[in-house]
Amino acid sequence: MTVLGVPCGLQVALSGTAFSKDGQLMAYKLSSGGSDWVYIKVLTVNQETGETTDLEDKLEYVKFSSLAWTHDHKVGTIYPV
Repeated sequence: MTVLGVPCGLQVALSGTAFSKDGQLMAYKLSSGGSDWVYIKVLTVNQETGETTDLEDKLEYVKFSSLAWTHDHKVGTIYPV
């Protein structure tokens, strides 16, 4: 099992995850300090070893959304209307 590591002393909450259909990508939302605002990151998952690697991109200032993947492995956010 792979666990996402967060440096000690940071108050960060994992507020959502979504795996791509093939399981090779995982999008996740993190919030800090109890805020409704989150940022979204994506990591790759090695299917053979379970090792993960964070991609550099980060989507910031997201609020009240869900995560979803398209069939061609593009991540998106869903906002209620």
